[in-house]
Amino acid sequence: MIGKSSRDNIKVLYNGEEVEATAVDPNCKTWDSKGHKCSECKDGYTKYGAVCKSCSEIHGEDCTKCTFTSCTKCNPGFAFLGECVPCDEFAPHCEECDDNGACTSCRDGLYPKDGACVDCQTKVGGGCTLCTGSDDSVTCAPGNCVADTCCSDNTKLVMKYGNLACGTCDDLVKNCGKCTTTECLSCKDDTMDVDGDNCVLCSKLFDGCAKCGGGECTACSDANWVLTPNGCYSEEPPKPVHPSSVAPQSVVSECSRIGNNVFMLLLILSAIVLFL
Repeated sequence: MIGKSSRDNIKVLYNGEEVEATAVDPNCKTWDSKGHKCSECKDGYTKYGAVCKSCSEIHGEDCTKCTFTSCTKCNPGFAFLGECVPCDEFAPHCEECDDNGACTSCRDGLYPKDGACVDCQTKVGGGCTLCTGSDDSVTCAPGNCVADTCCSDNTKLVMKYGNLACGTCDDLVKNCGKCTTTECLSCKDDTMDVDGDNCVLCSKLFDGCAKCGGGECTACSDANWVLTPNGCYSEEPPKPVHPSSVAPQSVVSECSRIGNNVFMLLLILSAIVLFL
Protein backbone atom coordinates (compact mmCIF):
# COMPACT_ATOMS: atom_id res chain seq x y z
CA MET A 1 0.00 0.00 0.00
CA ILE A 2 1.30 3.47 -0.84
CA GLY A 3 0.27 6.98 0.05
CA LYS A 4 1.49 10.55 0.39
CA SER A 5 3.08 12.24 3.38
CA SER A 6 2.23 15.77 4.46
CA ARG A 7 5.33 16.91 2.54
CA ASP A 8 4.05 15.18 -0.57
CA ASN A 9 6.93 12.61 -0.55
CA ILE A 10 6.33 9.16 -2.01
CA LYS A 11 5.84 6.41 0.52
CA VAL A 12 6.72 2.80 -0.09
CA LEU A 13 6.08 -0.48 1.62
CA TYR A 14 9.28 -1.60 3.32
CA ASN A 15 9.52 -4.62 5.60
CA GLY A 16 5.75 -4.57 5.95
CA GLU A 17 5.65 -0.90 6.92
CA GLU A 18 4.82 2.24 4.90
CA VAL A 19 7.81 4.59 4.91
CA GLU A 20 9.09 7.52 2.86
CA ALA A 21 10.96 6.41 -0.25
CA THR A 22 13.97 8.61 0.50
CA ALA A 23 14.47 6.74 3.73
CA VAL A 24 14.68 3.46 1.80
CA ASP A 25 16.97 4.69 -0.99
CA PRO A 26 17.93 8.40 -1.16
CA ASN A 27 19.70 7.86 -4.50
CA CYS A 28 16.59 6.69 -6.36
CA LYS A 29 15.15 9.11 -8.91
CA THR A 30 11.96 7.25 -9.97
CA TRP A 31 9.90 4.56 -8.25
CA ASP A 32 7.72 2.00 -10.05
CA SER A 33 3.96 2.44 -10.25
CA LYS A 34 3.39 0.33 -7.16
CA GLY A 35 6.08 2.17 -5.27
CA HIS A 36 7.70 -1.02 -4.04
CA LYS A 37 11.05 -0.64 -5.81
CA CYS A 38 13.27 1.89 -7.61
CA SER A 39 13.02 1.95 -11.40
CA GLU A 40 15.61 4.69 -12.14
CA CYS A 41 18.60 5.95 -10.16
CA LYS A 42 19.95 9.49 -9.98
CA ASP A 43 22.80 10.58 -12.29
CA GLY A 44 26.08 8.96 -11.27
CA TYR A 45 24.27 5.94 -9.76
CA THR A 46 23.08 2.60 -11.10
CA LYS A 47 20.89 -0.25 -9.89
CA TYR A 48 22.85 -2.63 -7.74
CA GLY A 49 20.44 -5.30 -6.60
CA ALA A 50 17.54 -3.56 -4.84
CA VAL A 51 19.35 -0.26 -4.24
CA CYS A 52 21.18 2.48 -6.18
CA LYS A 53 24.96 2.59 -5.83
CA SER A 54 27.36 5.24 -7.14
CA CYS A 55 29.35 4.45 -10.27
CA SER A 56 32.56 5.47 -8.47
CA GLU A 57 31.82 2.89 -5.75
CA ILE A 58 31.28 0.08 -8.25
CA HIS A 59 33.81 0.91 -11.03
CA GLY A 60 36.33 3.27 -9.47
CA GLU A 61 36.41 6.89 -8.27
CA ASP A 62 36.86 8.36 -11.76
CA CYS A 63 33.69 6.81 -13.21
CA THR A 64 30.74 9.23 -13.46
CA LYS A 65 28.20 7.19 -15.48
CA CYS A 66 27.72 3.45 -15.64
CA THR A 67 25.60 0.33 -15.78
CA PHE A 68 25.77 -2.47 -13.27
CA THR A 69 28.40 -4.26 -15.36
CA SER A 70 30.62 -1.44 -16.71
CA CYS A 71 31.59 2.24 -16.63
CA THR A 72 30.40 4.30 -19.60
CA LYS A 73 31.77 7.77 -18.81
CA CYS A 74 34.73 9.11 -16.85
CA ASN A 75 35.73 12.36 -15.13
CA PRO A 76 37.51 15.07 -17.18
CA GLY A 77 41.17 14.10 -17.50
CA PHE A 78 40.35 10.46 -18.17
CA ALA A 79 39.53 8.48 -21.30
CA PHE A 80 37.03 5.64 -21.19
CA LEU A 81 38.52 2.56 -22.77
CA GLY A 82 36.59 -0.11 -20.93
CA GLU A 83 37.89 1.59 -17.82
CA CYS A 84 38.99 5.11 -16.86
CA VAL A 85 42.55 5.78 -18.01
CA PRO A 86 44.36 9.08 -17.18
CA CYS A 87 44.88 11.27 -20.26
CA ASP A 88 48.52 11.88 -19.45
CA GLU A 89 49.17 8.17 -19.99
CA PHE A 90 48.46 8.77 -23.69
CA ALA A 91 50.22 12.16 -23.96
CA PRO A 92 52.51 13.68 -21.30
CA HIS A 93 51.10 16.89 -19.75
CA CYS A 94 47.65 16.24 -21.25
CA GLU A 95 44.76 17.47 -19.06
CA GLU A 96 41.76 16.36 -21.13
CA CYS A 97 41.32 13.84 -23.93
CA ASP A 98 38.66 12.05 -25.95
CA ASP A 99 37.75 8.41 -25.52
CA ASN A 100 40.35 7.46 -28.12
CA GLY A 101 43.08 8.91 -25.92
CA ALA A 102 43.76 11.89 -28.22
CA CYS A 103 44.63 14.95 -26.16
CA THR A 104 42.26 17.94 -26.44
CA SER A 105 43.65 20.20 -23.70
CA CYS A 106 47.18 20.57 -22.31
CA ARG A 107 48.72 22.24 -19.28
CA ASP A 108 49.79 25.91 -19.49
CA GLY A 109 52.52 26.59 -22.03
CA LEU A 110 51.52 23.68 -24.28
CA TYR A 111 48.87 23.13 -26.93
CA PRO A 112 47.31 19.98 -28.44
CA LYS A 113 48.55 18.93 -31.86
CA ASP A 114 47.85 15.55 -33.49
CA GLY A 115 46.69 14.17 -30.14
CA ALA A 116 49.86 15.16 -28.27
CA CYS A 117 51.00 18.24 -26.28
CA VAL A 118 53.45 20.56 -28.01
CA ASP A 119 55.36 23.51 -26.53
CA CYS A 120 53.76 26.88 -27.40
CA GLN A 121 57.18 28.27 -28.31
CA THR A 122 57.36 26.03 -31.38
CA LYS A 123 54.22 27.65 -32.81
CA VAL A 124 53.98 31.21 -31.55
CA GLY A 125 57.63 31.90 -30.67
CA GLY A 126 59.51 32.18 -27.41
CA GLY A 127 58.11 34.12 -24.47
CA CYS A 128 54.56 32.71 -24.47
CA THR A 129 53.41 31.23 -21.16
CA LEU A 130 49.92 30.21 -22.30
CA CYS A 131 48.51 29.63 -25.77
CA THR A 132 45.00 29.00 -27.04
CA GLY A 133 43.64 26.96 -29.92
CA SER A 134 44.91 23.71 -31.36
CA ASP A 135 46.89 22.35 -34.29
CA ASP A 136 47.43 25.18 -36.82
CA SER A 137 45.16 27.83 -35.24
CA VAL A 138 47.25 28.59 -32.17
CA THR A 139 47.88 32.06 -30.73
CA CYS A 140 49.46 33.28 -27.52
CA ALA A 141 46.71 33.94 -24.98
CA PRO A 142 46.19 37.66 -24.19
CA GLY A 143 48.43 38.81 -21.36
CA ASN A 144 50.68 35.75 -21.59
CA CYS A 145 53.27 36.97 -24.09
CA VAL A 146 56.36 38.19 -22.22
CA ALA A 147 58.73 38.79 -25.17
CA ASP A 148 58.59 40.19 -28.73
CA THR A 149 59.40 36.73 -30.08
CA CYS A 150 55.88 35.43 -29.40
CA CYS A 151 54.19 38.32 -31.20
CA SER A 152 53.00 37.89 -34.77
CA ASP A 153 54.54 39.64 -37.78
CA ASN A 154 54.60 43.46 -37.66
CA THR A 155 53.76 43.50 -33.94
CA LYS A 156 55.82 43.71 -30.78
CA LEU A 157 55.32 43.77 -27.05
CA VAL A 158 53.92 47.17 -26.04
CA MET A 159 51.98 48.64 -23.15
CA LYS A 160 48.36 48.37 -24.30
CA TYR A 161 45.46 49.54 -22.15
CA GLY A 162 47.70 49.34 -19.09
CA ASN A 163 48.94 45.79 -19.81
CA LEU A 164 51.79 44.31 -21.82
CA ALA A 165 50.43 42.79 -25.03
CA CYS A 166 51.39 42.22 -28.65
CA GLY A 167 50.57 45.28 -30.71
CA THR A 168 52.03 48.15 -32.72
CA CYS A 169 53.59 51.48 -31.78
CA ASP A 170 50.24 52.98 -32.77
CA ASP A 171 48.66 51.05 -29.86
CA LEU A 172 51.13 52.68 -27.49
CA VAL A 173 50.76 56.24 -28.82
CA LYS A 174 48.42 57.16 -31.68
CA ASN A 175 50.39 57.77 -34.93
CA CYS A 176 53.69 56.66 -33.35
CA GLY A 177 56.11 55.24 -35.93
CA LYS A 178 58.95 53.89 -33.76
CA CYS A 179 58.82 52.87 -30.11
CA THR A 180 60.10 50.77 -27.25
CA THR A 181 57.78 48.69 -25.09
CA THR A 182 56.72 51.74 -23.07
CA GLU A 183 57.87 54.85 -24.97
CA CYS A 184 57.27 56.42 -28.38
CA LEU A 185 60.64 57.34 -29.95
CA SER A 186 59.43 59.08 -33.10
CA CYS A 187 56.19 59.91 -34.89
CA LYS A 188 55.14 58.80 -38.36
CA ASP A 189 56.27 60.99 -41.29
CA ASP A 190 52.90 62.70 -41.63
CA THR A 191 52.69 63.57 -37.92
CA MET A 192 54.67 65.57 -35.39
CA ASP A 193 55.22 65.28 -31.64
CA VAL A 194 53.68 68.35 -30.05
CA ASP A 195 53.95 67.69 -26.33
CA GLY A 196 56.13 64.62 -25.84
CA ASP A 197 53.16 62.27 -25.70
CA ASN A 198 51.04 62.91 -28.80
CA CYS A 199 51.73 62.59 -32.51
CA VAL A 200 49.45 65.01 -34.36
CA LEU A 201 48.81 64.92 -38.12
CA CYS A 202 50.77 67.58 -40.01
CA SER A 203 47.62 68.49 -41.92
CA LYS A 204 45.99 69.47 -38.62
CA LEU A 205 48.95 71.64 -37.63
CA PHE A 206 49.67 73.36 -40.97
CA ASP A 207 47.42 74.08 -43.99
CA GLY A 208 48.04 71.66 -46.86
CA CYS A 209 51.00 70.04 -45.10
CA ALA A 210 51.95 66.40 -45.74
CA LYS A 211 55.14 66.13 -43.68
CA CYS A 212 56.50 68.16 -40.82
CA GLY A 213 59.12 68.23 -38.13
CA GLY A 214 61.03 70.55 -35.87
CA GLY A 215 58.01 72.77 -35.47
CA GLU A 216 57.50 73.52 -39.17
CA CYS A 217 56.03 72.08 -42.36
CA THR A 218 58.58 70.28 -44.56
CA ALA A 219 56.46 68.99 -47.48
CA CYS A 220 53.14 69.87 -49.11
CA SER A 221 50.34 67.49 -49.97
CA ASP A 222 50.22 69.05 -53.47
CA ALA A 223 53.50 69.35 -55.36
CA ASN A 224 52.26 72.55 -57.07
CA TRP A 225 51.74 74.38 -53.81
CA VAL A 226 54.26 76.77 -52.31
CA LEU A 227 55.98 75.44 -49.20
CA THR A 228 56.56 77.74 -46.22
CA PRO A 229 57.47 76.84 -42.62
CA ASN A 230 53.94 77.78 -41.60
CA GLY A 231 52.06 75.75 -44.22
CA CYS A 232 51.42 75.33 -47.95
CA TYR A 233 49.67 77.79 -50.29
CA SER A 234 48.32 77.58 -53.81
CA GLU A 235 50.22 80.81 -54.66
CA GLU A 236 53.08 82.80 -53.15
CA PRO A 237 51.85 84.25 -49.86
CA PRO A 238 52.28 88.04 -49.43
CA LYS A 239 55.62 88.92 -47.89
CA PRO A 240 55.38 90.77 -44.61
CA VAL A 241 56.47 94.43 -44.86
CA HIS A 242 58.80 95.75 -42.19
CA PRO A 243 57.09 98.51 -40.19
CA SER A 244 60.03 100.90 -40.72
CA SER A 245 59.54 100.79 -44.51
CA VAL A 246 56.03 102.27 -44.30
CA ALA A 247 55.62 105.91 -43.21
CA PRO A 248 52.64 106.68 -40.97
CA GLN A 249 49.83 108.57 -42.69
CA SER A 250 50.34 111.59 -40.40
CA VAL A 251 53.95 111.92 -41.55
CA VAL A 252 52.92 111.75 -45.21
CA SER A 253 50.33 114.48 -44.71
CA GLU A 254 52.80 116.78 -42.92
CA CYS A 255 55.42 116.33 -45.66
CA SER A 256 52.85 117.19 -48.31
CA ARG A 257 51.84 120.36 -46.48
CA ILE A 258 55.43 121.52 -46.10
CA GLY A 259 56.14 120.83 -49.77
CA ASN A 260 53.22 122.93 -50.88
CA ASN A 261 54.32 125.86 -48.68
CA VAL A 262 57.85 125.78 -50.06
CA PHE A 263 56.52 125.81 -53.62
CA MET A 264 54.34 128.86 -52.93
CA LEU A 265 57.28 130.69 -51.30
CA LEU A 266 59.43 130.08 -54.36
CA LEU A 267 56.72 131.50 -56.64
CA ILE A 268 56.48 134.69 -54.56
CA LEU A 269 60.25 135.17 -54.57
CA SER A 270 60.34 134.71 -58.35
CA ALA A 271 57.69 137.43 -58.83
CA ILE A 272 59.57 139.93 -56.62
CA VAL A 273 62.77 139.42 -58.60
CA LEU A 274 60.96 140.20 -61.88
CA PHE A 275 59.71 143.58 -60.62
CA LEU A 276 63.10 144.74 -59.33
